[in-house]
Amino acid sequence: MIIPGTTHALPLATVRRERMLPTAGYVVVDEGVRVEATSVVAKTTATGKHFIYDLPRRFGVKPEEVNQYIKVKPNTEVEKGKVLALKAGMFGSNKVTAPARGKVVTVEGGRLLFESIGHTFELRAGFGGQVVSVIPELGVTIEATASLVQGVWGSGKEEFGLLKMISDDRGGLIDLSLLDASCSGSILIGGLADDAVLRAAQKAQVKGLVVGGIPSASIPAARAMSYPIVVTEGFGKRPMAEPLWTLLVSQNGREAFLDARAADRWSGHRPELIIPLPTPYTPPPQPSEGQKLDVGRKVRVLRVPYPGVVGVIRSISDRPYTFLSGIQGMGAYLEAEGGTIFVPLENLEVLE
Repeated sequence: MIIPGTTHALPLATVRRERMLPTAGYVVVDEGVRVEATSVVAKTTATGKHFIYDLPRRFGVKPEEVNQYIKVKPNTEVEKGKVLALKAGMFGSNKVTAPARGKVVTVEGGRLLFESIGHTFELRAGFGGQVVSVIPELGVTIEATASLVQGVWGSGKEEFGLLKMISDDRGGLIDLSLLDASCSGSILIGGLADDAVLRAAQKAQVKGLVVGGIPSASIPAARAMSYPIVVTEGFGKRPMAEPLWTLLVSQNGREAFLDARAADRWSGHRPELIIPLPTPYTPPPQPSEGQKLDVGRKVRVLRVPYPGVVGVIRSISDRPYTFLSGIQGMGAYLEAEGGTIFVPLENLEVLE
């Protein structure tokens, strides 16, 4: 039995997500509290940089003579520009200054080791919800009622902002003239993007971008942008699937959290868009995984000759079928826009 992958496009679901620090730190919220997108839930101090100065070579002295030129005691915090070591001479002085705020760790063998003080990193909730568990020193799990739309590729980074439909064509290239100051602070939803669109969106100071497809040649540019980008279908001229597009149109103007971190098969993470909604009297179920291919199941075709086509399974073959490639395998008849098609089971994913 084939257990296909699942892409979620849910108008209403209970979404639980871990929000984790990059390195151990401390959590600043308690279990049970409600948080907003901007709420700080945990903090950590990033590791500072280290600098080594070879003072014997720099000052032209023996290693055992270095200590007389040291001007700061080890483990004393100093500001950027503070003189750490100084050797005066007939034609001026030779000195070493602090490259940043930090401290002298040690002086051994004539070498001075300086450590800058790392900056404090604040982890924000990203979306409004309730803290349902705390992972000591690392982060929290947040639960929310939300719409959920998952993609196939993410450029990295994450951000929150208001959704803005920038186009009414799920299969067309975004019009550059629409990327203006009105887009500032928004997560844009459009059909297709290329390098020019990505740069124009950067200039417009958007918070994020969700599109059906981008050219594979635009991957480096997408990763270089300061905002996150999620692709829902794949690379090339791949219109956004109609169920995803319709759902996003219905949520236009709402606050959303765009997580464009790369997919991770081990954790199950997918690039995604979380749109918090008011919680109904009866909480909706959590997204289900590992659904098998059954008659009546909505699916999406992953590969040629029908990439991106969405349909409903009407029947599944009960014996192997020989495809045009000569490969034998099981397949399914899908009722899709334009008629009935036959697709190998391996080329399908559940679209929930």
